[in-house]
Amino acid sequence: MSTYSTNLRIELIGTGEQAGTWGTTTNTNLGTLIEKAISGSVSVTVSVADTALTALEGADDQSRNMMLVLDTSTGANFNVYTPPSPKLYIVRNASGSYTATIYNSTVLGNTTAAGTGVAVAAGQSLLLYTDGTNFRTIDAANLTDTLAVANGGTGATSLTANNIILGNGTSAVQTVAPGTDGNFLVSDGTTWTTESGATARTSMGLGSIATQNADNVTITGGSMTDMTSVTVSGAGRFSGNGALPAGAVSAFAMTTPPTGWLECNGAAVSRSTYSDLYAAIGIQFGPGDTVTTFNLPDLRGQFIRGWDNGRGLDPGRSFSGDQSDAQESKINSFTTTEAVGGANPPGTSNIVNGNSSYRETGANDAGNGTAIRFNATVGTETRPTNVALMYCIKT
Repeated sequence: MSTYSTNLRIELIGTGEQAGTWGTTTNTNLGTLIEKAISGSVSVTVSVADTALTALEGADDQSRNMMLVLDTSTGANFNVYTPPSPKLYIVRNASGSYTATIYNSTVLGNTTAAGTGVAVAAGQSLLLYTDGTNFRTIDAANLTDTLAVANGGTGATSLTANNIILGNGTSAVQTVAPGTDGNFLVSDGTTWTTESGATARTSMGLGSIATQNADNVTITGGSMTDMTSVTVSGAGRFSGNGALPAGAVSAFAMTTPPTGWLECNGAAVSRSTYSDLYAAIGIQFGPGDTVTTFNLPDLRGQFIRGWDNGRGLDPGRSFSGDQSDAQESKINSFTTTEAVGGANPPGTSNIVNGNSSYRETGANDAGNGTAIRFNATVGTETRPTNVALMYCIKT
């Protein structure tokens, strides 16, 4: 008399039975029942909230399949029950919006839960294992031993929060803890370590290149090369060697001062708003209102001359002092070899401050020479050729 295996309910033929037909039973066992348990898939749509999967002895059924594709027509969450036997399942919830929970039955075919079940969300697929009483998901949380690196694990029993994980070949991973005063991860080409900002800059060959503090960045070492541009927003400025200091004056080929500059127009400006400029030039060009403002230099229509500062070419000049236009007094003379205008013999004509006189050669008294006039472009000032640009001062 045939019996049936406990877990997969495969028919076990009694000794000497099924002569001439035992092949059919064996083919069913191997080709259907065992094959379905290993690679079979079945779709089950439940119509009631609690549904037991079919479980037959020696015949195809729902519960023996490896993969269960579940759906429902109930319009609500639903429960599915498998036989109380150990088994591996892949469960997919194909319902649109409802959670399926899978349990073991207390006995074959009923809908009483034998132990804990596993909820499978709508659209989710899970690999589940049951010991015949309780269902469990197969994931890292259910592993009782350390998962080796070769098997896709870390090889570690625990990981410290906020540490960085580093590979270590086939050995357990290494971790690097954050630094006490910085979190730069630096490598020497072989190992990794965390270093503070100052130490990391040295390790990377940057020197003590920059320290960030609020809106200010101070360059205290190293260098910046191959930069295409540096933008300083708002009233920001560069300072130190290589930077134009407050009070520097430059001519610009534009009619509006660039950012960080003011036109040298003698205006009174705020001592607090332009504190760096005030510290540089003070009231050298005017005290403003003597309390809250000071004056800019007024270079409109002016040429700039280097301060004499004791050299003696422009004696008596004070720094920042104005100077009116002037023309140096000149005494010019020329000698004639024949009478000027045919009226006088050869002699010398002098031009003193625009007035001419004539003295005959060898004579002691000046003669009545012929007046000599010079043509010139006449204006209200003496000046060289020039071009008008806007002088501005760095704030």
